[in-house]
Amino acid sequence: MVDIEKEYTDEHIPFGIKACNFLTKSTDPFLAVKSCSDELDAAGFVRLSKRGPFGGRLVPGKKIMH
Repeated sequence: MVDIEKEYTDEHIPFGIKACNFLTKSTDPFLAVKSCSDELDAAGFVRLSKRGPFGGRLVPGKKIMH
């Protein structure tokens, strides 16, 4: 017999921990945006300025962030 509670818990605990860590770091909207920006920076995304042209910076498959 499959222990549904254990299977469900084991599968979702890592996501729950990640969510709790995010919420702990993001106690207000400013910090939530900063947390997301930090993760995108760490993943290799490139920042784009809203004030500057995007020409030549948008390439299919390239990691770009606004």
